[in-house]
Amino acid sequence: YSIATRTTIRKITLWLFAAFFMLCATLSIYFLMPKTQPAHAETVGEFQVEGGTQDVDYSYGDNRGGTLTVLTDTPLTISNADKNTQTSDKIYIAPNVTANVTLNGVNISVRDWGPGIYVQEGATLNLTLAEGSENVLNGSFTGGLSGILVPSGSAIVIGGTGSLTAAGRWEGAGIGGGNIYADSG
Repeated sequence: YSIATRTTIRKITLWLFAAFFMLCATLSIYFLMPKTQPAHAETVGEFQVEGGTQDVDYSYGDNRGGTLTVLTDTPLTISNADKNTQTSDKIYIAPNVTANVTLNGVNISVRDWGPGIYVQEGATLNLTLAEGSENVLNGSFTGGLSGILVPSGSAIVIGGTGSLTAAGRWEGAGIGGGNIYADSG
Protein backbone atom coordinates (compact mmCIF):
# COMPACT_ATOMS: atom_id res chain seq x y z
CA TYR A 1 0.00 0.00 0.00
CA SER A 2 1.10 3.56 -0.62
CA ILE A 3 1.58 6.04 2.24
CA ALA A 4 -1.57 7.93 1.22
CA THR A 5 -3.62 4.70 1.30
CA ARG A 6 -2.22 3.70 4.69
CA THR A 7 -3.02 7.18 6.10
CA THR A 8 -6.57 6.95 4.77
CA ILE A 9 -7.01 3.45 6.24
CA ARG A 10 -5.74 4.69 9.64
CA LYS A 11 -8.13 7.66 9.56
CA ILE A 12 -11.06 5.41 8.70
CA THR A 13 -10.03 2.90 11.40
CA LEU A 14 -9.72 5.64 14.02
CA TRP A 15 -13.07 7.12 12.97
CA LEU A 16 -14.79 3.71 13.18
CA PHE A 17 -13.16 3.04 16.58
CA ALA A 18 -14.34 6.45 17.88
CA ALA A 19 -17.86 5.86 16.54
CA PHE A 20 -17.96 2.38 18.12
CA PHE A 21 -16.70 3.77 21.45
CA MET A 22 -19.36 6.55 21.42
CA LEU A 23 -22.09 4.00 20.64
CA CYS A 24 -20.95 1.75 23.51
CA ALA A 25 -20.80 4.69 25.93
CA THR A 26 -24.28 5.88 24.93
CA LEU A 27 -25.80 2.42 25.28
CA SER A 28 -24.16 1.81 28.66
CA ILE A 29 -25.47 5.14 29.98
CA TYR A 30 -28.97 4.31 28.70
CA PHE A 31 -29.03 0.86 30.32
CA LEU A 32 -27.42 1.97 33.59
CA MET A 33 -29.69 4.99 34.19
CA PRO A 34 -32.53 4.38 36.67
CA LYS A 35 -35.85 3.95 34.96
CA THR A 36 -38.69 6.28 35.93
CA GLN A 37 -41.56 4.28 37.34
CA PRO A 38 -45.13 5.32 36.61
CA ALA A 39 -46.90 6.88 39.57
CA HIS A 40 -48.40 4.29 41.87
CA ALA A 41 -51.92 4.79 43.18
CA GLU A 42 -52.44 3.75 46.79
CA THR A 43 -55.88 2.77 48.11
CA VAL A 44 -56.52 4.80 51.25
CA GLY A 45 -59.95 4.33 52.82
CA GLU A 46 -62.38 4.76 49.94
CA PHE A 47 -59.95 6.91 47.92
CA GLN A 48 -57.15 6.23 45.44
CA VAL A 49 -54.19 8.55 46.06
CA GLU A 50 -51.47 8.99 43.45
CA GLY A 51 -48.24 10.76 44.42
CA GLY A 52 -46.67 11.32 47.79
CA THR A 53 -46.12 8.86 50.61
CA GLN A 54 -48.72 7.77 53.16
CA ASP A 55 -48.03 9.02 56.70
CA VAL A 56 -45.58 11.58 55.30
CA ASP A 57 -47.52 13.59 52.70
CA TYR A 58 -51.00 12.39 53.69
CA SER A 59 -52.64 10.31 56.38
CA TYR A 60 -55.92 8.49 56.84
CA GLY A 61 -57.87 8.15 60.04
CA ASP A 62 -61.30 7.85 61.56
CA ASN A 63 -62.35 11.39 62.44
CA ARG A 64 -66.17 11.18 62.54
CA GLY A 65 -65.97 8.95 59.48
CA GLY A 66 -62.97 8.30 57.25
CA THR A 67 -60.73 11.34 56.74
CA LEU A 68 -57.86 11.71 54.28
CA THR A 69 -55.64 14.54 55.57
CA VAL A 70 -53.15 16.25 53.24
CA LEU A 71 -50.02 17.10 55.27
CA THR A 72 -47.56 18.65 52.76
CA ASP A 73 -47.32 20.50 49.45
CA THR A 74 -46.46 17.32 47.52
CA PRO A 75 -48.80 17.07 44.49
CA LEU A 76 -51.49 14.43 45.01
CA THR A 77 -54.19 13.14 42.68
CA ILE A 78 -57.25 11.84 44.50
CA SER A 79 -60.12 9.80 43.08
CA ASN A 80 -62.73 7.44 44.43
CA ALA A 81 -61.37 3.89 44.71
CA ASP A 82 -64.69 2.65 43.28
CA LYS A 83 -65.65 5.06 40.51
CA ASN A 84 -69.28 3.88 40.63
CA THR A 85 -69.83 4.36 44.36
CA GLN A 86 -70.28 7.55 46.36
CA THR A 87 -68.11 7.73 49.49
CA SER A 88 -68.77 9.31 52.88
CA ASP A 89 -65.00 9.73 53.44
CA LYS A 90 -63.81 13.33 53.42
CA ILE A 91 -60.64 15.28 52.64
CA TYR A 92 -58.97 17.68 55.10
CA ILE A 93 -56.07 20.02 54.40
CA ALA A 94 -53.84 20.31 57.49
CA PRO A 95 -53.47 23.75 59.11
CA ASN A 96 -50.81 26.08 57.64
CA VAL A 97 -50.14 23.83 54.61
CA THR A 98 -50.18 24.88 50.96
CA ALA A 99 -51.63 21.74 49.39
CA ASN A 100 -51.57 20.85 45.68
CA VAL A 101 -54.43 18.46 45.00
CA THR A 102 -55.95 17.23 41.74
CA LEU A 103 -59.43 15.70 41.91
CA ASN A 104 -60.00 13.03 39.28
CA GLY A 105 -63.46 11.58 39.80
CA VAL A 106 -64.21 12.22 43.47
CA ASN A 107 -67.81 11.73 44.64
CA ILE A 108 -68.24 12.57 48.33
CA SER A 109 -71.47 12.77 50.31
CA VAL A 110 -70.63 13.11 54.00
CA ARG A 111 -73.06 11.15 56.20
CA ASP A 112 -71.57 12.02 59.56
CA TRP A 113 -70.26 15.47 60.52
CA GLY A 114 -68.09 17.49 58.17
CA PRO A 115 -67.63 19.15 54.81
CA GLY A 116 -66.52 17.19 51.73
CA ILE A 117 -63.24 19.14 51.80
CA TYR A 118 -62.08 21.19 54.79
CA VAL A 119 -59.28 23.71 54.24
CA GLN A 120 -58.19 24.21 57.85
CA GLU A 121 -56.96 27.45 59.45
CA GLY A 122 -54.02 29.07 57.66
CA ALA A 123 -54.03 26.50 54.84
CA THR A 124 -54.21 27.12 51.10
CA LEU A 125 -55.59 24.54 48.70
CA ASN A 126 -54.50 24.72 45.06
CA LEU A 127 -57.25 22.52 43.65
CA THR A 128 -57.04 21.24 40.07
CA LEU A 129 -59.95 19.46 38.40
CA ALA A 130 -58.52 16.77 36.09
CA GLU A 131 -59.48 17.01 32.44
CA GLY A 132 -62.75 15.18 31.76
CA SER A 133 -63.35 14.43 35.44
CA GLU A 134 -66.63 14.93 37.28
CA ASN A 135 -66.26 15.74 40.97
CA VAL A 136 -69.10 16.02 43.51
CA LEU A 137 -68.68 17.27 47.08
CA ASN A 138 -71.64 17.32 49.48
CA GLY A 139 -71.29 18.46 53.08
CA SER A 140 -73.11 16.74 55.94
CA PHE A 141 -76.67 17.46 57.05
CA THR A 142 -75.38 17.68 60.61
CA GLY A 143 -74.45 21.31 61.15
CA GLY A 144 -75.40 22.33 57.60
CA LEU A 145 -71.81 22.22 56.40
CA SER A 146 -70.39 23.27 53.03
CA GLY A 147 -69.30 20.99 50.23
CA ILE A 148 -65.94 22.76 50.60
CA LEU A 149 -65.33 24.66 53.84
CA VAL A 150 -62.78 27.49 53.62
CA PRO A 151 -62.83 29.36 56.96
CA SER A 152 -61.44 32.84 57.44
CA GLY A 153 -57.64 32.76 57.27
CA SER A 154 -57.63 29.96 54.68
CA ALA A 155 -57.79 30.07 50.89
CA ILE A 156 -58.62 27.92 47.88
CA VAL A 157 -57.61 28.41 44.25
CA ILE A 158 -59.59 26.30 41.78
CA GLY A 159 -58.39 25.52 38.26
CA GLY A 160 -58.42 22.79 35.63
CA THR A 161 -60.92 21.73 33.02
CA GLY A 162 -62.90 19.08 34.91
CA SER A 163 -66.27 19.79 36.53
CA LEU A 164 -67.05 20.45 40.19
CA THR A 165 -70.39 20.35 41.95
CA ALA A 166 -70.12 21.47 45.57
CA ALA A 167 -73.26 21.56 47.69
CA GLY A 168 -73.93 22.39 51.30
CA ARG A 169 -76.75 20.80 53.23
CA TRP A 170 -79.49 22.69 55.02
CA GLU A 171 -78.06 26.20 55.07
CA GLY A 172 -74.47 25.32 54.18
CA ALA A 173 -72.80 26.94 51.15
CA GLY A 174 -71.47 24.94 48.23
CA ILE A 175 -68.07 26.56 48.80
CA GLY A 176 -68.04 28.72 51.87
CA GLY A 177 -65.84 30.72 54.14
CA GLY A 178 -62.70 32.82 53.58
CA ASN A 179 -60.76 33.50 50.37
CA ILE A 180 -61.94 31.71 47.23
CA TYR A 181 -60.28 32.22 43.84
CA ALA A 182 -61.06 30.72 40.46
CA ASP A 183 -58.25 30.15 37.97
CA SER A 184 -59.10 30.91 34.34
CA GLY A 185 -59.23 27.13 33.57
